[in-house]
Amino acid sequence: MHQSVMEWLSEKIRFYDFTDQKILEVGSMDINGTVRPLFLNVKSYIGIDFREGPNVDLVMNAHHLEFP
Repeated sequence: MHQSVMEWLSEKIRFYDFTDQKILEVGSMDINGTVRPLFLNVKSYIGIDFREGPNVDLVMNAHHLEFP
């Protein structure tokens, strides 16, 4: 994870209240860092990726996601 992304997201988290939110991270495999620790106080956090690895809760193709 590039440091500039971590800084940008940290700023957004300070500005918006994510406490009662459900977070879905697409492309969550931790290759060089993860944003998951920034969301410790959320209702739920699920990381998906197309293969198993660190920080991946669910292996699936994100193109198959359907939202109401």
